[in-house]
Amino acid sequence: MVSPDGRTVFVLRRVGGRTGEYGLELVSRGVADQLELATVQYTRPDGEQRTILVPVSPSPVGPTASFVRLDGFAAGSTWQATGPTPIPEDPAWPSETVADSIRAAHNEATREAWRQVRERTGQGIRETIDGAL
Repeated sequence: MVSPDGRTVFVLRRVGGRTGEYGLELVSRGVADQLELATVQYTRPDGEQRTILVPVSPSPVGPTASFVRLDGFAAGSTWQATGPTPIPEDPAWPSETVADSIRAAHNEATREAWRQVRERTGQGIRETIDGAL
């Protein structure tokens, strides 16, 4: 899937070999010098709706990429993504969503992007990020 502005490609991948786990990679071109965040929502086969926040940090070389695991995602699950957009000054993200999102980080670039988000947010979210990292 490609974002409406054409800057970001969302690639659904099977990860974990025989376990049947899925992940979503975001590859962004044109991320200037600012940290951005995408939101991914998906429905698990049991009907539970999940929300994962995916920070996208500028890369010094080549396109920017973040990769997250989609816990419980299975063939036939539905998903949608928005963004990435700039990080709000005072985000009102639920702590559980932030912690789940950090645990979903599948590569060091995504964890590093969360460290950068930490530097731009208030004390409550910083504590959640520290605990999940």
